[in-house]
Amino acid sequence: MDQSASSSKVTGTTLQPPSILFLPLLTKVVQYTDPSGIYPVISGDLQRNLPLRNLHWNSATRPLRSIASLHIDLVEAGLHESSTITAAAALHEPAVRNGAPGTSDKHAPSTAETHPGSNVGANKERRHQIPGLRQTPYLKLFFLRCSDVDTYRNIHRKQIREWMRENIPPSQSTASLNTQEFHDAFEWLIVHVVLPDDGRSIARASNTAKTDTKTDNRGSAAVTEKVRADFNGASKAAIDRVAQIQISRDPESAPTAKYNGEPLAGWGDFISKAKALVLSSFNLRVTQYEEDIKERDAQRNIPGWNFNTFFVLKEGLARGFESVGLVEDALTGYQELALGLRSIIEVEVDQGQRGDHFKSYTDDLSAELKQALQAETPQHQRLTKQLSMLPFIGNGQTFSDGHVLGSNILDTNRKPFRELILANEISIFDFRCYLFAKEVSLLLRLANASGSPDPNDDSVNDRLETARSESQDLLLLAEVCRRATEFLAASGRMIRDDLRSSIHPLSRGHATLGISSVSTFDDTIEDIVASWTFSAAQRILHVTRTPSLTTQLQPLLRNLKPSEDAPNPVQSSARDPDRVGLPRRTSSLPVHAHRATNSSSPDKFPTITSLDATRLLPPTSSQTGTQELAAQHAELELLKRRIIADMGQRHGQFGIDGIKIQASGLFSSKDMEEISLDETASHTSEMQNGHSSSSAEVVNGLQDQALDQVPESNEAFSKAYEDLTAMALALNVLGERRRSAESLTVDLASYRFERRGPVDVGHYLRDVIDTSACLHQTISAPLHKFFGHVSLDPYIRHSDNQDGFKTCLQLQNPMGASLEAQELRVKLVSVDTDQHHEIWLGTETSEVLQPGVNLITVQTTTMSPGWYNVDLIEVRSANILLVSDTAALKSRSFFGEPIENEIASQVGELGKTPILVWPDDQALCVRLSLSRSIHLGKPRSVEILVSSGRNRITQGRLALRACSAGLRLHTADAEIRNGDTSIFAKSQTGSLDLGSVDAASEISVRVPYGLESDLADIKVKIDFRYSVDGKEYLYTHSRSLNIQLPLNVNVQDNFQQNALFSNFKVGTASSIPARISEYSMQSTEIFEVSMSHSIGEPLEIFLRQPLSLVAKIQRSAFETQITHADLVSKSKLLLNLRYACLDKEISTAIEDALSIPLRKSELSDVSSLLLTTLSQRIQSTISIYEPETIGLLREIPIATFAQYGWESILAGLAPEKRAIITRWLVDWHEKHRTVSLPSKIDSRNLLDLAVPFEIPHVPVVVEARVEICGRSTGPGDAPVAALDQSLLVEVTIHYSRYWAQEPDQMASEDLLSITYEFHASSDIWLLGGQRKAQFSAKAKETCRFSMVLLPQRLGHLLYPSLEVRVAQVHDSTRGSRNSTDTMLGDVACELDYLNQAGGILIVPNLRTSTVSLDGNTDAGGGAWLAESKNRSDR
Repeated sequence: MDQSASSSKVTGTTLQPPSILFLPLLTKVVQYTDPSGIYPVISGDLQRNLPLRNLHWNSATRPLRSIASLHIDLVEAGLHESSTITAAAALHEPAVRNGAPGTSDKHAPSTAETHPGSNVGANKERRHQIPGLRQTPYLKLFFLRCSDVDTYRNIHRKQIREWMRENIPPSQSTASLNTQEFHDAFEWLIVHVVLPDDGRSIARASNTAKTDTKTDNRGSAAVTEKVRADFNGASKAAIDRVAQIQISRDPESAPTAKYNGEPLAGWGDFISKAKALVLSSFNLRVTQYEEDIKERDAQRNIPGWNFNTFFVLKEGLARGFESVGLVEDALTGYQELALGLRSIIEVEVDQGQRGDHFKSYTDDLSAELKQALQAETPQHQRLTKQLSMLPFIGNGQTFSDGHVLGSNILDTNRKPFRELILANEISIFDFRCYLFAKEVSLLLRLANASGSPDPNDDSVNDRLETARSESQDLLLLAEVCRRATEFLAASGRMIRDDLRSSIHPLSRGHATLGISSVSTFDDTIEDIVASWTFSAAQRILHVTRTPSLTTQLQPLLRNLKPSEDAPNPVQSSARDPDRVGLPRRTSSLPVHAHRATNSSSPDKFPTITSLDATRLLPPTSSQTGTQELAAQHAELELLKRRIIADMGQRHGQFGIDGIKIQASGLFSSKDMEEISLDETASHTSEMQNGHSSSSAEVVNGLQDQALDQVPESNEAFSKAYEDLTAMALALNVLGERRRSAESLTVDLASYRFERRGPVDVGHYLRDVIDTSACLHQTISAPLHKFFGHVSLDPYIRHSDNQDGFKTCLQLQNPMGASLEAQELRVKLVSVDTDQHHEIWLGTETSEVLQPGVNLITVQTTTMSPGWYNVDLIEVRSANILLVSDTAALKSRSFFGEPIENEIASQVGELGKTPILVWPDDQALCVRLSLSRSIHLGKPRSVEILVSSGRNRITQGRLALRACSAGLRLHTADAEIRNGDTSIFAKSQTGSLDLGSVDAASEISVRVPYGLESDLADIKVKIDFRYSVDGKEYLYTHSRSLNIQLPLNVNVQDNFQQNALFSNFKVGTASSIPARISEYSMQSTEIFEVSMSHSIGEPLEIFLRQPLSLVAKIQRSAFETQITHADLVSKSKLLLNLRYACLDKEISTAIEDALSIPLRKSELSDVSSLLLTTLSQRIQSTISIYEPETIGLLREIPIATFAQYGWESILAGLAPEKRAIITRWLVDWHEKHRTVSLPSKIDSRNLLDLAVPFEIPHVPVVVEARVEICGRSTGPGDAPVAALDQSLLVEVTIHYSRYWAQEPDQMASEDLLSITYEFHASSDIWLLGGQRKAQFSAKAKETCRFSMVLLPQRLGHLLYPSLEVRVAQVHDSTRGSRNSTDTMLGDVACELDYLNQAGGILIVPNLRTSTVSLDGNTDAGGGAWLAESKNRSDR
């Protein structure tokens, strides 16, 4: 069982300095009512029995939790609400009352003045609708002092009842809690206090006195039993809520002291009941919180759900855990809330809006910004005048002297955070700060951190020694620092957004703001960010510093200090911050002897090896976790150093690392003085005397005193930067982070070296290079320490006679001597993260870097089209490798002033301008596409088309790599489709060795592939290494292909007696239309196929208009000569389709319209770039128009120059070239508003699709026909019948075995049982006669049956539907036609119902009469009936 032991300490002897780390929650309150005024008497004994120890909480949903000790606060009724004092007041209140630990007594008024019958604290309050906001007691006590039963009945029982009526709910007064809401659940206990002088006088020596004592005890016991009888309840399961305690007359005496030989009893029972009742109320609260949290969380998607309300509810549970010492559970709760807040913010950012539950700014940050902008300094006067009219949203809050933003980051009581959250008046920044402070306070509590005292406060040193005896978890302190580093790094952006939001949005773009004013405004914001981050980092370092870490840092820091700066350890031990808390020592050793042992050599800078040896010197009492804590402290120190460096750059007074060096000094030809790396800083002061005396810049927004001194002078900046570097170096050495320590060692040595002024760095570096030649390993150093203004030309250039490209690299050599570089390389990385490509450029020979500006041509034989950024620059000389990446280059200032010349003006800043890499029109090119011929019965393949261009390739290696999960490339089955070359080796997996390829030729390689899962797209990376005239080249390319078929084919078979009609539906799989140029189906040895093959114009296929192809299939006359094996294997037919998709036709037409005039112009060298870009743009612009409209009109509307996005690709070309191409493309778009599609399909667009399908074998085909007796109709005429006229019909049924698979099955003479049944709706036909029958017959034997149809409605009525089943007849009855034959089983069959789509015309049942009229009466004329018949008779 998982058991978690913890301890909760609310008040007690504190070891923190006045600014404590975390404040206790005042929720573990025990409220008491004392009408008898007995509490001052029993407080001493009560406090000696506290804190509560060894509590075990067992929850139904959680593992067993153990609480080692639980400190409580006793509050008198009526004073509980006032006890929830602010944190500021709590900081200055004494933590121990009455001299005993474990409890805090908030008994304010004198109990002697309280009336015995009064009920203090009985005021009822309405419970807040948001649980957890009120701080209510876990246990309520009623102290009863009564010695006889009569007094109890007359006075005290009434007091107890009134107390219960006003404080205890009815459901709780007699039984356990079970019906109320348990957020404020509490338990109650009546404590009967017995004093020695209650009742009779007690004699201490005589027997009579002993008898009187027993009588007194019996009287007290009677009162206790009476109280139990009155208030415990009659149930057997009722909780005993009455306890009796006895105390001596002297409250200071021990509770176990004997009186007259008898031990004082009751404390153990009281403590046991108090523990049980506190845990009971806590468990009820936790259960209710968990239920409410689960309910509210389930409502998350309901409109109106508010995260802030949910936060307050869930935090109530976390605070409850914290209050009883379950810190791990509380920490988990706050971490879940932090994740919830992050998800809410991310959703709002994605939606581009901020909800009403967050404030857009922070008041104190807004007030600080306004106060900083109102500072009357010459630099800010203009900005202050311009910004004075801007409407600040902040409330103008000011700060008292000494307040520093960020230093109180861990103080959760500096603001009413919970009230702000509930009122939706908290900013995101404050919200995250509050959560961070809560998590840190809990981690510090788990780590048992006591913090680091003020080094100037001697009164806390003794308490520090006590804290040192407590075991601290340094791993948890390291975790605090790690979280703090991440939080502080991310807080800068939040503060910037917060400050900018504090100004009214309509005024942010005020027309009166000039460029300098906006720049000053931004600098003020950056100063506030720096001040907050610096102070917060200081605070985290302060609270996580431990004596063991400080002790181990001291010797390392002494070695890192320059010899002239190292103080006398004997004289400075009392004021050295690193020795805070350590015992003060005095020494009788001479000062010079002590300094000689601890100071580093003035001529030698300490190395990592020497520092590591210092770390291992005794005493080495390293505590577990010291390395991790030191490493995380180093990260915070480096964060502070970055703030210092950024400030020096922003305020413009400092060059590299804060030292301003004139460019003229850099290139001076004067001899330079060689000095020691760790020489005194006084030399720096002499060198910079002209700068240090300059007026100090007053920087607004800097509140931190240490940070405010940085912009004042070069010396202050230099000392701060150097001290932080040394501290970070020492911490990294202590944390055994060797690589980081080595980097900082170089930084510190170079920094001290540079502070001495412009010395002959070149000679010194050459000495180092000469020395490194004998080393067996390479030594790396930052490039920016020795070279400035590193930049790369962002526009590549091509060679006329070889592939690849080249560009220009600029390096400024500020040293006084030249430097030979054997190797100089530049690394480019692709901008597209999905296609990680690297290109290395370098020099072919060594380069001599002269003092000043050097322009070096770097080139490469690698080609990988796309956009790239500069990632790395390497300069190698002997075994010294100078390395600099873009991150370092962006974060540093370089030597000297910017260089202005014709070439440098065209050079882009390194790392900021992306570089476009593309091949020229004569270079080798590799393209990837799907195979043009697809056979659905065989593995599909991809084709690699290699165009050699101007290159005559002697040999090449094609390497393919699948970049999609589940894709397998079968290079072992690769083959050459087109081209005059061969594959002579497939030895390596994924590689193909090709032979020679002539210039200006193309080869096509087909590579089959397989899929282990269904994919819509596949991605393949191609690396083609080839040799031309003995020189190696590389072309690399990645592309994604859509492998979904553009066409889908469905077939429907209709069996007849001697033929099969297959109807093929050919449609498009997407909205892109297609055209069929040819279709065919070849006959085989088994089947003969009849199908139309002549096509004049291509057949159009649209998404809603598929193409229908019908084929008539019959058995071949030579089928009897086919074996059974051939019959099985050759029963498949193949439908061949040749088609073209509209998107491919559009691409080809537009590319032809562009390429023809482009190759005739002066821009032919960029044709490959423009055509490749065009093919990519077409797919995105074609979706603007309806593809079906283009397919019908055969005309393509061309988008404009801007819609094609040419600017994005032309930005990678040189400005002169870019302007020419832009004008040409704009003119081309003006002339080509539309492009016509040819009516005939271009052969380049044709694709082949082979669809195999198998002819199904059916053992029996049944043919059925229904004929009306006595009626004859012409071809195509429907029979006519009258309504309500019965029709006698004849049903003719016979079957054949023509489509059976085996020849013997076709010639079988066995009887089959056939069952048929007609079905019709009763409102259409009424069926009579043999509508259902079963009979036996042989193949091709015709059977006839009669049936009567009675129509029920007028109009054209379809014949009734027919269902037929065929079954085999038992062997013993074969040849018999008895209808009762035994059936063996059903036989698969197909029905050819000839009346399937036929119908009968039903007309009204009327007669037609013809009457002849003759008006010649003399001749015997008149009227007579000429003809009479039914209308349905035909």
